Amino acid sequence: MKLIAIRLAKIVSALLVAAILLHAALLVASGLLLRNAREDLRRAGRPMTPKDVIPKEIPVAENAAPLYESAFALLNSLAVGNEPFSASFSFSKAVSACEQDPDSDAKLAALERLLADPGVVRAMQLIDKATARPRCNFDLPYEQGAMMLVPHVNGMLRARRFQAAQSLLDARRGNAREFWRGIETSFLMADALREEPVLISALVRLSLLKSTASAIVAHVDRVPPDDETAARLDGWLLNARDVAPIVLAMDGERLNMGEWLFDENNAQRLVQAAIDAGGPNLEPRHLAWLLSCRPARQAEHAAYLRTLKQCTDNLSRPFWEIPPVPQPEKSMSQRWYGGILHSFAPAFYGVRTTTATLQAQIDVARVGLALLRHKAALGSYPPSLAEIDSTFLAEIPPDPFTGQPLVYRPEADGFLLYSLGQNLKDDGGTPESPETRESKAFDLVWRSSN
Repeated sequence: MKLIAIRLAKIVSALLVAAILLHAALLVASGLLLRNAREDLRRAGRPMTPKDVIPKEIPVAENAAPLYESAFALLNSLAVGNEPFSASFSFSKAVSACEQDPDSDAKLAALERLLADPGVVRAMQLIDKATARPRCNFDLPYEQGAMMLVPHVNGMLRARRFQAAQSLLDARRGNAREFWRGIETSFLMADALREEPVLISALVRLSLLKSTASAIVAHVDRVPPDDETAARLDGWLLNARDVAPIVLAMDGERLNMGEWLFDENNAQRLVQAAIDAGGPNLEPRHLAWLLSCRPARQAEHAAYLRTLKQCTDNLSRPFWEIPPVPQPEKSMSQRWYGGILHSFAPAFYGVRTTTATLQAQIDVARVGLALLRHKAALGSYPPSLAEIDSTFLAEIPPDPFTGQPLVYRPEADGFLLYSLGQNLKDDGGTPESPETRESKAFDLVWRSSN
């Protein structure tokens, strides 16, 4: 019996020593992975500390943020009955009615009455004042890392709903000057988020720009811009196409969110907050590994940094030059590390497609505007994009998704112009709709009947 006990003790000791050696080996190996991932970022010239990306303070008199926040608070306080104004059935119904029946004076008048609410008028005046200021810094609590709240992005989206409704009304009334002033305001609202190193802010900015580009395409036939406005508009569109704000946001995500998350104490706080709030959807076993096993945490951290670097680098290259980045395989969630990355990486990979989609919409808008100006000056649309008068567009951009020319066909009553979109297939100029959205079987289309 004593001999058996001695043998068991030796086996247990051997297993313990092996476990210690394995842990040490994993610790060294994962530490090398993490060090190499950071060194790759440093060699690539990426920012390496939060202070490298956090916006500098702005003098109060130059900062647009306080005016935006006052406008957001005012809009948030407005109500129709028991419903918030911006989400009310009355407001949504009035906008939809005007979109579906654009020549109805009664429906335009109903929307006009809602937008004439003193609170809405005052909020829009505050936003106009905000866009006149040179810089914007919402002074976010970046030290809170992944637990930081960004309520101002919802305010931006809410304000854009009112701005879009006003643009719709101006276009239907034929108020070209007011329409284009509103479009400029929308571009400037989006740029209030330009220097914010937060991914959700960057994605909201893209959404605002997408909405603005769509408004141009939807309404320009009714309120064509004069040459001076068209030239300014081309500059706004080119500025909106710039990937630098997205790159900044991805770097900020890595430094302000990722580095914070992979600190053990911060991770514990986030896990507890996630449990209390019912999310995020992270499996407990991955969290247990991350919190209790330093080799797993270092390996996960290295994988996170490599993924962010790859996604950020790809933003600076045309979409067509490299294949779409595959999302993490499901098997990643079954490895000894990878649970956190598996949960968050799809958002990182999706940024590139979202950015290319906006760029395609902007390029379609720029070329479409040049086509309208060509016809206004010369009497007809050109037979091909290559024959657009260079006075109106110096260089014809290719389709951001394929690198090939945008699809263009003059039609009896106008033209059809489109990008193939993210499915890289020519769907014949089929626009996006609820029926085609899930399958991606649509193109990014401008069909003009003018």
